[in-house]
Amino acid sequence: RSMRKWSDICAYRCVIHITGWEVERFLNICKHNDILFTDVIMDKTGVFATISYKAWKTVQKLQEKCQVSCSIVTETGLYPFLRKYKKRVAFVVSLMVCAGIVFYSSLFIWHIDVEGTSIYTEEEIVTYISDSLVPIGTKRAAISIAELEKTLRMQYDQIAWITCDVEGTRLVVRFVETVEKEEVTTFDTPCNIVAVKDGIVLDLLAKSGTKLVNPGDEVKKGDVLITGVVNIYNEYEELIETNYVAADGIVYAQTKYQYQQAFPLDYTQKRQGKKKKTGITIQLGNSVKTLHQPKLVDGYEQVSTTHTFHIGKAYYLPFSVTVTKYYQPIYETKTYTEEEARKKQEQLLQTYIADLKKKGVEILENNVTIECKDGECLASGILVVREIIGAPETFVIPEETIQKNEE
Repeated sequence: RSMRKWSDICAYRCVIHITGWEVERFLNICKHNDILFTDVIMDKTGVFATISYKAWKTVQKLQEKCQVSCSIVTETGLYPFLRKYKKRVAFVVSLMVCAGIVFYSSLFIWHIDVEGTSIYTEEEIVTYISDSLVPIGTKRAAISIAELEKTLRMQYDQIAWITCDVEGTRLVVRFVETVEKEEVTTFDTPCNIVAVKDGIVLDLLAKSGTKLVNPGDEVKKGDVLITGVVNIYNEYEELIETNYVAADGIVYAQTKYQYQQAFPLDYTQKRQGKKKKTGITIQLGNSVKTLHQPKLVDGYEQVSTTHTFHIGKAYYLPFSVTVTKYYQPIYETKTYTEEEARKKQEQLLQTYIADLKKKGVEILENNVTIECKDGECLASGILVVREIIGAPETFVIPEETIQKNEE
């Protein structure tokens, strides 16, 4: 039915206007000559009817015999349409060819996006995927999402969660990285919890073993804080048994960090000079062609910008232009003002403190001072902090105790 409908739409037909004294006789003669009239309408001016263009040539011969006049009012069908717009055929053909190219290119991957990564660089991951897993120009139907995710998890061990999606002609890889946590060492063999630095005990929680210090006690590096030697006494406070366990617990202490940072007030600043050159490279699919490459660019710094043609956010085309600008750098010697130097030192100190906080260190006092003299800016002082100072350390059980237990 649909094919017949299209053939009816494309058929070349004419709407004619018939006038004269013998219109009815003319219609009978046309019927006798197998000329089919459709959509016949009569009014005061004559008869309107639709016939095929092939029948129109016969009608022109018959109208003279019946003293009627026939004229074409309008023409319908594919041929009149093409004849009307024959000057625009090239445009229509070009449009159809472009539509075909766009449709065909939509079957492939032309762009890779990476989201949610900070430990690994986006360029690193995109390069690995395009070189080893999904080269640019790979058919979308040939990509196994499950296999791609599995391979990426094996390659990047600090990825907690990953998902890959094909959106239009781009591959989107989304990462959630693991949070690096400080590992706590535990022992199954007998051990003590000892101080790893000097400090004043603030808080102590012994999960197993016997605590040897209390809050407020001052300890030195190497002192035993919680011992794995557990003595058992009777009601007369006589030692009846000694057990050796793996001591476990958390000891917080007040400790000190010596901070010192210095930099010269004079520094060299680099900026882009007025002399610049431009290079242009185009990429069509996997084919790269350099249109213009400037000469004598040794010592120049370059900044490249790639413009990938796309329709919307998901449909990327296999065509991109890379513009590389080459700048000749200019070096200038400058001097920090005292205010600028102090501000920079304060930023460095805050960065150092932020790194300590990431390790679980709490800042209690900041006694760092900043001063500018003798051509440099110096920050020095002591940070008083609260942190964990206990760490496991194994010990050897006395032989006599082992022999006694064996007996």
